[in-house]
Amino acid sequence: MSGIFSKLYNFFFNADEILHSSRFPWIDYAKGLTIVLVVYHHAFLTLVHAGVKVDAWMINANLSVYSFRMPMFFMLSGLFINRSLQKRGARKYIEVRARILLYPYLLWAALQVTSKLFFSQYMYIPWSFNDYWVILYQPNATGQFWYLITLFNSAVLFTLFSAKLRLSSYQQFFVGIVLYLLSPFLSFNSMIQDTTRFYVYLTFGSLISEFILNKRNFAVFSSGKLFLPLSILMVASQYYLFRHQYLYKLEINFDTKSVNLSSLMVHFWGMLKFSAIVMVGCAFVLNVCCLLQRFGRVTFIRVLGYHSLYIYILHVLIVVGCRIFFVNIIHYTDSYILLPLQILVGMIGSVTIYNMFRHIYLNFLFEYDPASFKLFLKKLNIFPKLQNA
Repeated sequence: MSGIFSKLYNFFFNADEILHSSRFPWIDYAKGLTIVLVVYHHAFLTLVHAGVKVDAWMINANLSVYSFRMPMFFMLSGLFINRSLQKRGARKYIEVRARILLYPYLLWAALQVTSKLFFSQYMYIPWSFNDYWVILYQPNATGQFWYLITLFNSAVLFTLFSAKLRLSSYQQFFVGIVLYLLSPFLSFNSMIQDTTRFYVYLTFGSLISEFILNKRNFAVFSSGKLFLPLSILMVASQYYLFRHQYLYKLEINFDTKSVNLSSLMVHFWGMLKFSAIVMVGCAFVLNVCCLLQRFGRVTFIRVLGYHSLYIYILHVLIVVGCRIFFVNIIHYTDSYILLPLQILVGMIGSVTIYNMFRHIYLNFLFEYDPASFKLFLKKLNIFPKLQNA
């Protein structure tokens, strides 16, 4: 890539800096592949909610990635939590997580609720002023933004257990398993339930971090010999999940009408089987990502992975806008074209918008950054007194 195209590519995607950074490439590959699955899920749902006909393979593809796509993000975050705590300390670490997770959650959830006021007829979701209050206690009602607050809550919980109770990684993982098994009983509040559902994957990432982040072990994870057995396990586990789709619901609800020791054991066993299937999916994706790093292929996925948080924040608004234009305005409903188009527009649009905003000092829309906000106002010559602040 040369000349003007190279400049545009770097301007809109920040590719040179990302691909020449000292980051773990396979981590960005994993985030990139996972965010593609997330965008696929939401693009698929927007078509279904709009009444667009989708084929069975699209439904099955959505189900096949549903189990492990979000746990993967929690596990990847858990890989670095111990290092971050050692480097920053508990208080500073929570401040950083609040700046990059809690702040954009509150801001963008409020913006999305506001957008429903103007586009509710196209989004097929009713709007009320109560939706703003719901942001503070029922994050699932905010759509995809539940992930941001759940990851923040999980990080805070891990920090408290680590700093105050001095729990080891093994003890944290055991706590994670207990909270995971309790999650079906906490459906009255999605903020609590989501934290208990996904905390186990954060703690698992912490548990394996020293081994998996050791560069001397990279040859193990990037081995082609590992790919075949993991592929077989992946196909077998997903086939089992298709045949037993009730497993998807076990984390969410428990039938309290017939509570006894036997029903509890059956329910918990089903949850553990589902979690094992999730782990197989995560292991398969990690092996694929290590192979991609080893052979240096499809580096654009690394670029997407670096921007995964910003894609997560922006993509639903872009995907819904794309669907509104094609389905509701020009009445085009071919799902074979719309689904990949929405995915492409959702990902590329999110990355380019973020980088354009970054160039004009709008970073504060994605991370709590007062300095960026002041620079933006100075460029607009708004409130001149800020120049001396």
